[in-house]
Order: sequence, then structure tokens, then C-alpha cells
Amino acid sequence: MPTINSFRDLLVWRKSVDLAVNCHHIAKRFPRDEQPALGHQVRKSSLSIPSNVAETRIGIVSEVEADTLIRDAAEIGRMLNGLVKSLERGR
Repeated sequence: MPTINSFRDLLVWRKSVDLAVNCHHIAKRFPRDEQPALGHQVRKSSLSIPSNVAETRIGIVSEVEADTLIRDAAEIGRMLNGLVKSLERGR
């Protein structure tokens, strides 16, 4: 197992950053009139993807993109739960 010197070494942290970046790229494609509210919210709240994906069902994000984001968020959630359990066992 590789040595962890920082949270930046954790796979879950790197995947979370990737998810936030992907959300940001998608939000940048929203129509101009959606940018002030929905675009900003999606970019800033990528930690709560399922809630935001529901708002995008008005047709801005495709079902395939939404499914991908939900899968990524679920994977990160499972990884975080595993990390917490691992840290709790180490006490």
C-alpha cells in the first residue's frame, strides 16, 4: 500500500476533484439565462450531485451525463465511507 503523506494522495480526494471539474465543465455549457442561478449552484455544490442533477432534468444535462455524475458521486461516497471505517478501526 502506498504511503499517504497528505489528503492529496488519497484516491477518493482525486476522484472528488475530478467529479467537481466535470460538473464545472458541464455547467459552463448551460444557457446564458441559467448561468447566474443553476450554473453557479452546480459549480459550487458538486458535493451534493444527486440534488443538483434533479434540477437539471429540465433538459440541460443529458440523461447519460446525469447518470455518469450520479455514479461518480455514489462511488466517491462509498470510498469516503470506507476511509472513515478504516480510520475508525485504526483508533
